[in-house]
Amino acid sequence: MRDFLRNGGELYIATEYVTVDTFSLLYDAGHRHFAEKFVIPTSARFGPLMAQWKDLRLSCYGHLQTNKVRKALQLFHSIETISSESIALLVRQQLDVLGSASHVDQLLIQVNQGREPQKSGVWPENAQRLIDHCRDLALPIEGLMTIPHRGQDPLPYFRSLRALADSNGLHHCQMGMTDDWPQAVRCGATRVRIGRGIFGPKADDNGIVEG
Repeated sequence: MRDFLRNGGELYIATEYVTVDTFSLLYDAGHRHFAEKFVIPTSARFGPLMAQWKDLRLSCYGHLQTNKVRKALQLFHSIETISSESIALLVRQQLDVLGSASHVDQLLIQVNQGREPQKSGVWPENAQRLIDHCRDLALPIEGLMTIPHRGQDPLPYFRSLRALADSNGLHHCQMGMTDDWPQAVRCGATRVRIGRGIFGPKADDNGIVEG
């Protein structure tokens, strides 16, 4: 992990199931990149702190609901889950309305490479069309995100995502969590998200409460 960070990689700590006090300890220790799944709880917990912590970077990795787009753009700096042309258009419209009131400066397209119906994300065969659509809308698309099919070898997912990003001149690949981040880094991840590996088995990196 140290080599990854030294080479410009970004570690986003998934914090939706930790207290504000724990969050504050991480911030005081020098960490600045955090990932949250839910818009409204994040706003309630950290909205008042945003004015104090100017260098905080909050990233949203939960499914972006249409009725939460405006609030998400006002709260997060990065949204990892652009998953359809309709969401992309709504984000464009809200960015135009909000202007400088939006904090977002980076968007990632979520690719559902396993075609899993329970997960968000554009299917691989439609990803190029969505990338082109986002560029036509002049959205700040900086990369791609994927969550591999649990229980399967993640390497093919990571390699194909990096290849798709490279073919489109996109720098960021958000891929890799507690159990597979070393493989993701070897395949060209620029951002990894870890929760369970830091806080224990209460919640995994995808926001699922574990027993």
